[in-house]
Amino acid sequence: MASALTAGAVEGDEGDASPYAQEGPFVGVRGSLLTTVFTDDSQGGSVDSAVGLSGILDVGYRLHPHLALEGVLEVAYGANWLIFDEDYDLTSATFTANARLFLLPWRAQPYLVAGFGPAITHVDSDSPRKKSKTRGHFVGRAGLGADFYATESLSLGLELAFGFGTSDYLQITPSLGLAYRF
Repeated sequence: MASALTAGAVEGDEGDASPYAQEGPFVGVRGSLLTTVFTDDSQGGSVDSAVGLSGILDVGYRLHPHLALEGVLEVAYGANWLIFDEDYDLTSATFTANARLFLLPWRAQPYLVAGFGPAITHVDSDSPRKKSKTRGHFVGRAGLGADFYATESLSLGLELAFGFGTSDYLQITPSLGLAYRF
């Protein structure tokens, strides 16, 4: 006799044939409270952090019940941050090509995500010591998340991702959003 917990967890699941894990394209939008941790070697390796808002667009294709490929565009615009006692206005755009590894193909689908891609950051400073600058660099993205399906096509997603790269900062991106699978 199967327990109620097991029966509820595998509702509609016959192996990998879950209606919530079908192959196909998907699109999603998320909002994030982006935290960036900066290091400054000119100040003896000191660390400071700033918090701002970002928007995220996901476009991808589920290749298998346990694997999806996606492109993720994350944009943070006009955040006014006080970093190392100086005011900065930061605008950034990051695009990463990611792979998602789904651990369970049920209605609630935890996953791991990893990828890499280019980023462009523009920083404006009012300080006479620092000039405004734009720079490009590459970033990696790694994290974990879960999709919770309300229907076979519509899901609510939570994700915690870490962005790191060839620059002097680490981004921590907890996000919440909706996705639609076609």
